[in-house]
Amino acid sequence: MPTEGVMLLVAYRDKMSAAIKEEGADNLYFVLDSACEAELPDKIWELDDNFNPQCESLFRGTPAEDLFAQAPYLIKLEPDSTLYEWLLNKSCLEPLGFFAFCTEDIAAYFVHLQRVLEFILPNKHWIHIRYYNPTLLRLLSRTLACYQFNQLIGPASRLIGADLMTNELFDLAKEGDNADIYETRTSLIISRQQFSILINQALAYALTQSIQNNLLDELDGLNEGKSSKTIKLFNKLKRAATTIDAQSLIEFGYINSLVDFLTPISAEGTILSQAILNYWEKVSTKDRGVLLNSVA
Repeated sequence: MPTEGVMLLVAYRDKMSAAIKEEGADNLYFVLDSACEAELPDKIWELDDNFNPQCESLFRGTPAEDLFAQAPYLIKLEPDSTLYEWLLNKSCLEPLGFFAFCTEDIAAYFVHLQRVLEFILPNKHWIHIRYYNPTLLRLLSRTLACYQFNQLIGPASRLIGADLMTNELFDLAKEGDNADIYETRTSLIISRQQFSILINQALAYALTQSIQNNLLDELDGLNEGKSSKTIKLFNKLKRAATTIDAQSLIEFGYINSLVDFLTPISAEGTILSQAILNYWEKVSTKDRGVLLNSVA
């Protein structure tokens, strides 16, 4: 593991150790993106000390339940387990998901997490959103209104993870005077303004992830760590003054990277792509494009 990865892991381990003492070892969960790792989801059962993990696919009972390798999973964890150690270490290398603390049992927490998978777009269509990606979760925390993000967090007290695009840890909790009173409706509704902010912010992240994946072999062959290269690439895209118009989104495949970053269901790509292109056509921008340096 590169030096920056080791430093992140040490900080991550310390933060989780403190959080487990504060929140209780019995309340520990992990929300996993199985699409991040070829060994998943089988690795969950392989690493569980009893080969019988408390684990549920969030696609269970939905039209996407057969997508085992792309599904998010809710896992009930014990802090001293082999599976916990693997998830902690692997999360410093791949955007595997985040830890959560929740006093609800796994069945009740499952119902909540499955509900908030669905986002209703400004065009009234709904999609599944990959909120369990650590980077996207941080973007949503800055994009959604306080009451909406409280709805996303739901019964959990804290969400803790590592954003590998910035090499930073996050520790998210509900906010506001009535933080424990949150909506339990089926889907989150995102406004046109919020969708605009989310798309602008997500573009540089999505392109960085796409380029990193495409050049994985080359990056692994360099002396400098992959994490460092990823951060430099992201910062370069973030500062770029280049504009991107709707035609470029299609021609250069940018829209595919953006769609893959936002949703785990490829069949919903057309719906999301159309919503993004409609946004690009209507938004007022410099030189008929969107500035990459608009990323916050």
